[in-house]
Amino acid sequence: MNNLVTALSSLGWNEDWDVQAASFDNKERLIVRVMVEHRGAYEVSDGGSSWWAELPGRFHHTTHSRIEYPAVGDWCLCVPKAGGKLTLETILPRRSRIVRQAAGRRAEPQVIVSNVDTMFIVTSPNNDFSPERLQRYLALVSHQPITPVIVLNKADLAGEIEQWISEVSDFAPDVPVVTTSALQSSPADDLAPWLGVGKTVVFVGSSGVGKSTLLNRLLVTSRQSTKDIRQGDDRGRHTTTRREMFVLPGPACHGVVIDTPGLRELTPWLGDIPVEHLGHATQELVDQCRFADCRHRGEPGCAVQEAIADGTLSAEALENIHKLSDEQRALRARTDEKARLTKKQADKRLSRAITQFYRLRDH
Repeated sequence: MNNLVTALSSLGWNEDWDVQAASFDNKERLIVRVMVEHRGAYEVSDGGSSWWAELPGRFHHTTHSRIEYPAVGDWCLCVPKAGGKLTLETILPRRSRIVRQAAGRRAEPQVIVSNVDTMFIVTSPNNDFSPERLQRYLALVSHQPITPVIVLNKADLAGEIEQWISEVSDFAPDVPVVTTSALQSSPADDLAPWLGVGKTVVFVGSSGVGKSTLLNRLLVTSRQSTKDIRQGDDRGRHTTTRREMFVLPGPACHGVVIDTPGLRELTPWLGDIPVEHLGHATQELVDQCRFADCRHRGEPGCAVQEAIADGTLSAEALENIHKLSDEQRALRARTDEKARLTKKQADKRLSRAITQFYRLRDH
């Protein structure tokens, strides 16, 4: 058992997870962590061995939302089955999760990764740099116990790097900013404050900003393929095609890191959280507005508009907040409509079942 615990600890297992697992019937069940998710298939590991795991058939009939499906970073209890595969029986309650609106027209949440401590938002000081996109990434973890860190990669290509750092401070003054160069500096040193035994970090960002190159430097090997950005528009080209977890080898750095592909659609799934409460700076301003229902669009006594006037907050940051807020209202409306239709269909099925019951009874 000690060897098993040691192996699991390399993936981030600790005594708190022991307590979680003890509340489930885990006899004859393997404790594993989801390392890879690729089109409904899951590669899991106990720190020593790896398997492909499948969901039991009943799971698809009893699950009401995509948010309940396994994600990279989940701790699970599995049962061995024939052919060297596992059946994934239980997902331990998540301590943190990064959730977005799933790609497509349907209003439903999708867990990108779970049980992470730090999210490295990787961007580069060129045409890829987008305050609006960075704010969206920050919104993903605004009410999660996850530390966001903005990583300005390829800093060697930028002339005035301080200018880029200042631009980040305009809309995210409380978020740490790290400058690095995957080819010239030591990412292990630059990111060291957030790495360590038992820690799980995730790289997110657009394609071509150097996430996979950073990971290769941390792993001291070329595990992930890389491609240069396109000339002319600095646009990235997809190299990572799936979410995947890696164990850092040490001795320079320890912990586990998750690599993710660039997201073509990035709409945070915030539920009922007001968009204006996504950052400490804007939340403090919102609390100072004269009216509790202030929408920060010209109302009298608006502290947010006053902050823009005196330069404390950028107008672009507020514009991005308004845009995200409008998207969230539309998303909630679609979600409410979906719930209404689902309930209506369930009521119809129940009504038909009751009618059928009385018909059979009377005959």
